[in-house]
Amino acid sequence: MKQAIDKYNSIFRFLSNSGTRKVIFFFLVGMVFSLILFLNLIYPVWADDWTYIFHIETHERLKGVSDLFQSQYFHYMTWGGRTVAHTIDQILLNLNYPWCDIFNSLIFTVFIYQIYRICNYRKVEYNLSLFFFVSIMIWFFQSSFGACILWITGSANYLWSTLIILFFIYPYCRFYLEDKKHNSYWKCTYMFLGGILAGWTNENTAFGMLCLIVAILILKKKENKEKIPYWCVWGLAGAVVGYILMIKAPGNYVRYENTTGSSGIMANLDFGILFDRFKFILGGIYRQLFNLFFICAILILIHLYFSKHANKKVLHLSFLFIISAFISAFVMLASPEFPDRAWFGSITFFIVAVLLLYSSLNLDNGFVRAIKNTVVIFSLAWFGSTYISSAKELYYGVYKVYERRDALIEAEKASGNRDIVVDETIMLKTNFSDFMEIPSDSTSKYFYLNKNYSKYKDIESFKIINSHAK
Repeated sequence: MKQAIDKYNSIFRFLSNSGTRKVIFFFLVGMVFSLILFLNLIYPVWADDWTYIFHIETHERLKGVSDLFQSQYFHYMTWGGRTVAHTIDQILLNLNYPWCDIFNSLIFTVFIYQIYRICNYRKVEYNLSLFFFVSIMIWFFQSSFGACILWITGSANYLWSTLIILFFIYPYCRFYLEDKKHNSYWKCTYMFLGGILAGWTNENTAFGMLCLIVAILILKKKENKEKIPYWCVWGLAGAVVGYILMIKAPGNYVRYENTTGSSGIMANLDFGILFDRFKFILGGIYRQLFNLFFICAILILIHLYFSKHANKKVLHLSFLFIISAFISAFVMLASPEFPDRAWFGSITFFIVAVLLLYSSLNLDNGFVRAIKNTVVIFSLAWFGSTYISSAKELYYGVYKVYERRDALIEAEKASGNRDIVVDETIMLKTNFSDFMEIPSDSTSKYFYLNKNYSKYKDIESFKIINSHAK
């Protein structure tokens, strides 16, 4: 027993060495980038990608910046207001292979690091366990991992957009926790412009962000009784401007009318419809957030028994992130649809809340440290198992199928045939289960995917024999 304890202590001393931690930290960063890059490389251009790779109005390939602006203006007027996200989307889709996947993987790695920055409020140098838990929680708790991180259009709308939001709220978190009051014209300017970008990203997540910032400023004012710095106000003003530009886009109303048959977003929105949406969101909260809420409860209990002198501001900030997660969900009452991928921002806010609680634990306590190490070991093993199974299914169930389809399409086109028939159907059971097959049934409401794929591959028609896609 004594030998085991001595061995554990020697390992702990080794990992406590600054040089060792630095090497392991950058190894972890490199592993995150490499693992996500592999998944990005084997995830095909899919669904809305086949639309956004072209000019939205002319349906021709983008030839330059002018085409990009014209395409986004048309999109803003006829479809939706997420101009920041869809500009990123069209840029990525028109990059040469494999740069799109490299940039997307880099942004995912930065996304992990930005959450780490927000939660590492003590500024512990090379906080290995925190970085590890950020990465693991994104993998396990983002239920639409493939749709929000690997699918390029989904990534631009959720991963990239949420990263912009996290960058923007970081100074507010630091202001609340550290009481930094530096003012300058330059800071006011870039916070205002950054606010416009952050507010113009995603309807429900950006609204949660606005509420979070307002709550931080109110709480700070209540605690300190001092004047709020100008940069805080200018940043918030920019975010409001960006949000208004997004939600007031004429295309939002055009799309809503096409989807519901109603002439306005609030028209015909009676109590029955709102109540049904409310019940649906409550069910979604149970499915998407309950496990994170349970972890929060455990961490709070550990705080009560082992970390009674934790920084109260960190606990308050964690609570504000939880409230913002719920607000980001309930704002979807105004939307006729709430796909699983739209939970990405709420889940991210909740993960930040959990990890703020974790980062304020007293890890010098032997019992708490033992719990942490046990969780690290089991979660690492679980991750390894799920990553391998998911990667194998994606590689063999999607990538290789599309590779064979591409070869068949090119061979048929070379022989003069542009009416393509294949007999393989994609069916997934892992993190990428939201990957839908191309429907062959012309009566399907998703048959537009078939038309878009045919346009993308420059063929007349595409059909899957014995397809399960409806």
